[in-house]
Amino acid sequence: MIRRFHVQNFKALRDVSLDLTPLHVLIGPNDSGKTSILEALAAFCRSVDHSLAESFLGTWEGRDLVTAGSGSFELGFEAEAEDQQGKLNYGLRIRFPQEARQAQLVEETFEGNSTIENLGLIDPAMSSVGWLTKNPSRTGSFPQIPASIVERVREAFGNLTVLRWTARNLAMPSALNPARRYRLETAGFGLPSLLDTILSENRQLFDALEARFRAIFPQVETLQLPQSQAFDAPVDPADSVLPFSKTVGKAVRFKFVGQEQTVPASQASDGLLYVLGYLALLYSPQPPRLLLIEEPENGIHPNRLREVLGILRQLIDEHPGTQVIMTTHSPYVLDEFQPEEVTLCRKLPDGTISTKRLSESDTVRKQIDVFTLGEIWTAEGDEAIAAETQKAGQP
Repeated sequence: MIRRFHVQNFKALRDVSLDLTPLHVLIGPNDSGKTSILEALAAFCRSVDHSLAESFLGTWEGRDLVTAGSGSFELGFEAEAEDQQGKLNYGLRIRFPQEARQAQLVEETFEGNSTIENLGLIDPAMSSVGWLTKNPSRTGSFPQIPASIVERVREAFGNLTVLRWTARNLAMPSALNPARRYRLETAGFGLPSLLDTILSENRQLFDALEARFRAIFPQVETLQLPQSQAFDAPVDPADSVLPFSKTVGKAVRFKFVGQEQTVPASQASDGLLYVLGYLALLYSPQPPRLLLIEEPENGIHPNRLREVLGILRQLIDEHPGTQVIMTTHSPYVLDEFQPEEVTLCRKLPDGTISTKRLSESDTVRKQIDVFTLGEIWTAEGDEAIAAETQKAGQP
């Protein structure tokens, strides 16, 4: 699990550190760096098995990702994690040429039980861990990078899923692409094939998923996954705009109580599809190690949010290696968290981003025994929560 993350010169994040918990939420106004933090985490973790240029999501080129006015062509990531062997620190410094979509490794460091600092450079287009992950037969060819370090870094930071779901993508019939066996794409494409994988590999898990789904939506009698005309797309691309091709695959259909005909996912409610997507991740035989979620409240009724957050807590309880980090603008989401699980992000007058855990807020500490976090946030606002505790003798 990632305990602490530090980023320098990435977008608005000139120099930002934050402590993280197994389930963590970022709050704050628009343009306060929340999404940038998720994007920085995604890039850092994707570097374990992608080229550096493909580690950064979205559309960019040249030095678009480097903090404007920083006077630097480089950015830096560093994370402290904890695994069965203890603590480890892993860091990257990355330089961006002036033009095109390129990124080059400047420095890669690891500190753990073996206390190795600089891993050296194999290919400037990739981290050394990423290169050895892509070329496992060459493991052992670089004595300064023991295989045990590569494995620890890959286990600590690999297997990432980023979620910015849309109901349209969740509803699309999908091909049974082996490369997408246990994953959903960022926008949600691949749900039918993930459900089919669970059904074919572990019927008991699928039955448990279906029972949990019916408990939340008692109007649904069964889930069905018939063969269908479907779509395929590249797996885990950096660009979230997927180029689809037509093929044969599986679709999701719902049999509602008292109705003869089944209903295709494209005609179901958004909230029903979002909940089904979260349950598919929960009951997957191989859930993601790190799940980054943008505003889980989108498309879900406030009364259903508690169910969704309960699913996510069950996910990390049943899979201790899994971590969930999300952003939200919803006080209903915040009501389900403890102060130490929430970080407030703000943009200061000089344009820098600051972070503060709510457990460090005097305003929150004074009121948490009476009010929920959502109530405190709504009533007091960001500035009051972020205000420094007055010391004795101060006016």
